[in-house]
Amino acid sequence: MLESEDAAVPRKERLERAARGDAVAIDVRPALEYAHGHLSSAISMPVETLPARLGELSKE
Repeated sequence: MLESEDAAVPRKERLERAARGDAVAIDVRPALEYAHGHLSSAISMPVETLPARLGELSKE
């Protein structure tokens, strides 16, 4: 979801897409905060690790 029009996708639809595997939810909070609660489909990638970990994400 990098295109600007995706910014207008309602929250409910974003969650549904993530649950179906049609989108990826990336949780950029610190690992401790993620451990206290997160979307079931979210991937934990604390913001400070993003540059090194972006290669782990599918480009599809």
